Amino acid sequence: MATIEILYNYEDKEDIKEVVEVLVELGKLNYCVDSRMGKGYLKIKKVHQEVVSIKDLDRIAAAEQKITDDSIVSTKGSVEFDGLTKSPAAEGLPPAPMPDVHWIGEDYIVAYDEWDAVTLVIKTEEKGYTEVKKNYKGTCTPLNNHEALFNSDYIGEKFLEVIKRTYPAGVLTDWIQGQTFYRLPFDFVMAHMDTKEPVFLSFIDKVNGHDRVFYRHNIGDKVEEYLSGKGE
Repeated sequence: MATIEILYNYEDKEDIKEVVEVLVELGKLNYCVDSRMGKGYLKIKKVHQEVVSIKDLDRIAAAEQKITDDSIVSTKGSVEFDGLTKSPAAEGLPPAPMPDVHWIGEDYIVAYDEWDAVTLVIKTEEKGYTEVKKNYKGTCTPLNNHEALFNSDYIGEKFLEVIKRTYPAGVLTDWIQGQTFYRLPFDFVMAHMDTKEPVFLSFIDKVNGHDRVFYRHNIGDKVEEYLSGKGE
């Protein structure tokens, strides 16, 4: 592998700035620091891009924050470059994507793909793949055009506060069989719960001859747990 040696004056701010710019450009060509031979002396080597894994990106992202905090340290009037510029591979990592809501039979399931949604039904209801697959009806997109009824008895204090902040004028409610239900969009509820694993979100039931969509009771608990974890 090709190697490059960089010598610079670690007490000169302009020299340090120039080195950082050079490292950024070298990073785009898959170069990384092999070792720090001493103050003002870096050894750079070229690596193959394919060896970088998702775990590596997570490690780089964590390391680059430390580099940002510690890279330039003032000591008795001098400036020492004690770190490296952040890796271009870790720049601009997109946020985690929101999963889809998959419609299978009478159930709406939160999952990142069809396979996960189908598998959840198979495991939960002990049905065969063919039987579940034939009942797959697609995804609900866009999500903000869909809503479900949320039993007010299963909305915790933290989630109720979020609803009040988001809808200061109030939300539409339905009175069904002696109980109050809030009409809330799928995407709004999903944004306030942990959706890393596939989960049954809601189901269709007939009320007075009409199909109505109801959130499952455990979703209220999931929302409260997620909000509690965020400290809200």
